[in-house]
Amino acid sequence: MSRGVQFLPLMTPTAETFIYSNKILDIFGEEGDSIAIQMTPIDWDGVYPYPKSRVIAYDNLIKNWTRRALKNQASGTIFKNNVLIHDRDDQSGLSSDLYSISTYAGDGNTISGNDISCGLRRAIADSGVNVHTNSRNQYSNNRVRCDAGVVVYVDYGTNISLDGFTIDSNTKEESGDLFVIGHVTNVSLTNTKVLLKTKTRYVVSAGQNSAGLVVDGLTVRDGIASRIVNAPGAAPIIKEVTSIRTQVNAGCIGLSAANSDGAVVRRNQFLFSGPGPIVVNAGSGNFNSESNLRTA
Repeated sequence: MSRGVQFLPLMTPTAETFIYSNKILDIFGEEGDSIAIQMTPIDWDGVYPYPKSRVIAYDNLIKNWTRRALKNQASGTIFKNNVLIHDRDDQSGLSSDLYSISTYAGDGNTISGNDISCGLRRAIADSGVNVHTNSRNQYSNNRVRCDAGVVVYVDYGTNISLDGFTIDSNTKEESGDLFVIGHVTNVSLTNTKVLLKTKTRYVVSAGQNSAGLVVDGLTVRDGIASRIVNAPGAAPIIKEVTSIRTQVNAGCIGLSAANSDGAVVRRNQFLFSGPGPIVVNAGSGNFNSESNLRTA
C-alpha cells in the first residue's frame, strides 16, 4: 500500500486542514493514491455519509499514480486548482479503477478549477452506496483532456451539480460515453464545452433509473457520436444544447417511451450533423418540444 498524503484522523476534525503547493510524483503500489482523505474516526456512528473532513487541498501538482490522484471518502472536502497529469505510456499492472478524482459516500464536497490531463478510464467518479446516496456535491470549472473512456461517472447520488466543464476528448473507445449518469436524482450538467476529436457513443448517457436530469448549455464540437444526449429516465430537461460539425448517427436526443411524459426538449441546435431525427424513442409521451433545429 502506498499513498503520497493520507488524511486519516482519529477524531472528527473541528478545524480546517490545508494540503497545498505540493509536488507528488509516481505513487505506485496496491492502492497508489496521491492524496487520500478517509474519514473513519472512532467517534463516527458508522452511518453514511462519511463525516466532514474540513480538508482543503489546492494548488498541488500530481503526476502519475496507480489508482487515484485525489481520493475522498468524506463530506465537506474541497479539491480546487490542482493539476493532475497521468502520462505513463505503459498501463500494464495498473488498477482498473483508474480515476483522477474519486468521491465516495460523501455530502457537500466541492471540486473546482482542477486541470486534469490523462489517458485514464475515468477522470472523475462520484458514487454512493446502497444505504446512502452522495448529495449536494458540486463540480465547477474543471478542465479535462482524456484519451479513453468515461470522463465523468456519477452513480447513487442526489442533487449533484456538474457545471462549467471543458473537455478535450480523444477517446479510443467508440462504445464509451463521456458523461455517465446512473442511479441519480436531480443532477444538472450546465455550461459545458466538449471538443470531440474522434468517436464516442453518447456524449451524455443517463440511465433508466435516473430522474430529474437537466442538461443546459452543453456545446459539442467536431467528431462523431451516436447520440448527443441519451436520457431514458423520468422527465429530463434538455435545452440550449448545441453541436457543431459533430456527425450524429442515431438521433440527437434519445428519450424513453415509458418516461417521456413531462420531458422538455427546447432550443437545441445540431448544426452540420447529418440527416435524421432530433428526438427518438419518445413514443406517444406528452413532452414539450419547441424551437429545435438540425441541419445536415
